[in-house]
Amino acid sequence: FARFPYETDWMTQEFRLDGVSEDVRWTAGAYYIKQDAENHPWATFNIPLDGPTAIDPGTGLYNGEFFPIALAGNWVQNTTSYSLFGQLEYDFNDSWTAIAGLRFTRDEKDFTDYDNATLRSCPGFPFPNFCFLPSEGGTGIPNPISDSYGENLNSWRFALNYTPSEDILWYFSLSQGSKGGGFNNGFYSDDIAVDNSLIKYGDERNLAYEIGLKSTILDGRVRLNIAAFHYDYSDFQTFNWVGFGGLITNNDATVTGGEVELEALLTERFLLKLGVSALDTNIEDVVGRSATYVADREMSYAPDFTSNGVLSYNFESIGDADIKVQWDFNYVDERFDSNFSEPSGLVESYFKHNFRVFAEFGDNWELSAFILNVSDEENELKSFTFGDLGYRQVQYARPRTYGVRLKYSL
Repeated sequence: FARFPYETDWMTQEFRLDGVSEDVRWTAGAYYIKQDAENHPWATFNIPLDGPTAIDPGTGLYNGEFFPIALAGNWVQNTTSYSLFGQLEYDFNDSWTAIAGLRFTRDEKDFTDYDNATLRSCPGFPFPNFCFLPSEGGTGIPNPISDSYGENLNSWRFALNYTPSEDILWYFSLSQGSKGGGFNNGFYSDDIAVDNSLIKYGDERNLAYEIGLKSTILDGRVRLNIAAFHYDYSDFQTFNWVGFGGLITNNDATVTGGEVELEALLTERFLLKLGVSALDTNIEDVVGRSATYVADREMSYAPDFTSNGVLSYNFESIGDADIKVQWDFNYVDERFDSNFSEPSGLVESYFKHNFRVFAEFGDNWELSAFILNVSDEENELKSFTFGDLGYRQVQYARPRTYGVRLKYSL
């Protein structure tokens, strides 16, 4: 049994000024947010004591003795954040443009956990911490904990754009982004029962390098975009499920990747779109479940390779109808469902393709027919591995699906 009542109230305000002259474009502004939040998650797990012999043969349900344990996480957090920011773009000439931007942010958070099962004292209870309060018929003693977070965060960006012609743009960007720290909350992981200093985590910073090309060539028939990037994270906020709850820790990390997008009008009626990307991720010194290892790990849901594409053909008008047929595909490489990179949490790669036919009648009506997941692949989209309880939950893509759709536009 579980419930998750949550309440939050917030107010935000932003002011901006901007201006344009012959060679200069600028923006400046200020931002403010005030948020109050409270959460009271609660859950009871009934642990069976009698084994499989207590299963009712008529219903198939367990009907024996059980031992209840309680989870709770009653916390309140007050957040105040304000920022000052500005960006300037300057054209040296018709080909070169420099861009510089800066953002200063002050983040402040006050956090109190009034009662969390992981922090409770449970005299005489065989399961440490996870007992009930006296009002619930148990022996639990709350151990409230309070802390505050305050940090100045700086983000900046410098970029150069080179446009040798109106159809080609080369760009280089060097930037730093910042993300405020905070407090783990809700159902705590077992690690926090041992060391409650893990409740608080720090801010992360990302130094990002990117270089790329955007182009339209061959008299506008081909559009080609290429990008390469490298992210160097300091104190990346790494999230993992440990025991009954989630835990955010700070680890250094890197991401390196590249992508190519191509759109080509092969004939007056035949269009090709293709995209590919490659990615390499690494989180340093991830501490495994129950501190059984310390090792570098891949980022969750970060496949090494992905690709997608579209082929479409526009037929000559048939009567009052404009007909288009389209085939498209999507491929995603295997990836892990957590930052532990556990083999049990490996999400399979998949290739999925679809077929569609469109018929447009005038400016208002469109009739289409489709077959999705033509090959009826059993694609894993995402999964959740709860290693401490020994199960894995998987969400699959739709099986082969077909239908028709009629659309009217006013």
